[in-house]
Amino acid sequence: MQNELFPPRVRAKLSSRVFWYNAFGSMIATFFTGIVLTLVFGDIDYQKYILIPVVLGIALSAIGVLPFIAIEEPLKKIKKEDQPVSRKLKESFSLSYKNKPFRNFVFFSMIYSFFWSFAWPLFPIKQVIILKASALEIAILNILFSVTTLLFINIGAKISDNVGRTKMIFFSRIIMATFPLLYIFASSVWQLYIIHFIVSSLVTLGMPSVQAYLLDIAPEREGGIYFGIYNMITGLFLFFGSLVSGYLVDYLKISYGIELALTIGLGISFLGRFVSSFLFLFMKEQKAFPSSLGQILQQLKLRRIRSP
Repeated sequence: MQNELFPPRVRAKLSSRVFWYNAFGSMIATFFTGIVLTLVFGDIDYQKYILIPVVLGIALSAIGVLPFIAIEEPLKKIKKEDQPVSRKLKESFSLSYKNKPFRNFVFFSMIYSFFWSFAWPLFPIKQVIILKASALEIAILNILFSVTTLLFINIGAKISDNVGRTKMIFFSRIIMATFPLLYIFASSVWQLYIIHFIVSSLVTLGMPSVQAYLLDIAPEREGGIYFGIYNMITGLFLFFGSLVSGYLVDYLKISYGIELALTIGLGISFLGRFVSSFLFLFMKEQKAFPSSLGQILQQLKLRRIRSP
């Protein structure tokens, strides 16, 4: 639907609005479950009442999908030959593979996703087992992600629509590589607060570019097919990355202890993310953009000089 509704010149801007509202909802939910319940019932007893937010979340989700019934299909009134294309899965894979920009992007994302998710099972271990973070502190860490999204995602969208997608995708990917590296050296929860805020602020700048680039490279009437294939393939590698990481650290901790095993796992994630992020430099823009990054920086410099 986004492929049909979002004009090419403002795709990142409109994609960022979707991310913004998602982050806002996530922040409210985490505030209630992670902070309010903990303050009311205590750091341990709140777990007895965990069904309260679960039931409430299910109910609100069911209510939340009802407005989508009233949304009219964007292409419903156009000619039949201009309607979205419907194909079998095998045919969709075959045609999408012939789309070189899409094929490259999926391949690069596939490799990066494996090392991206490699650290996912390890972050909670560092937070809870090593640094003894409470439920309240973990909730604050998660809320920081939502806050930075609300603050910076629209800025990232403006840069993407003016400068291009590929530069911002590479920027966010290489910054994300520093996250597991910084976790290795973190020795307190307060340091994690700083890490989460700074890294997620920078990563957020590139978030709209990923979706906008997919919209750029997907054929006009086949956005659903391309998004589905991309999510399916990267989702598989996200699953395998977390699975391999969990088994590896469990195996290593028998011989080396949990702290060294955790350091090895986070180090693998850092190296994999860092190296694979350079693959995104091989991507090509699918259209011309009005400005370059240098021009934008020059404009900011001139504004600073002129300001009293």
